[in-house]
Amino acid sequence: MILDAIIASSHQRAAALPDTFPGELYPVRSLKRALLSRSPAVIGEVKYASPRGPTGATLPPGRLAAAMAAGGAVAISVLTEPTVFAG
Repeated sequence: MILDAIIASSHQRAAALPDTFPGELYPVRSLKRALLSRSPAVIGEVKYASPRGPTGATLPPGRLAAAMAAGGAVAISVLTEPTVFAG
């Protein structure tokens, strides 16, 4: 199944990553607070492909996320999995 392939390739990539991540470089934000801040609350999604194929998105991910935020998205989901979602 496709999910099994995603999991297997994710485990391989994770094994090659460093053990720690400099999380202190990024501010902690509350998804719950963001969702409660606006009604309706929209979560934007940045992805360049799905199991069915390319989505047609052409902007760089940062610009796409910025455009979604400017359009009112309270949160952005970014799919970084490279095998199926072209992240």
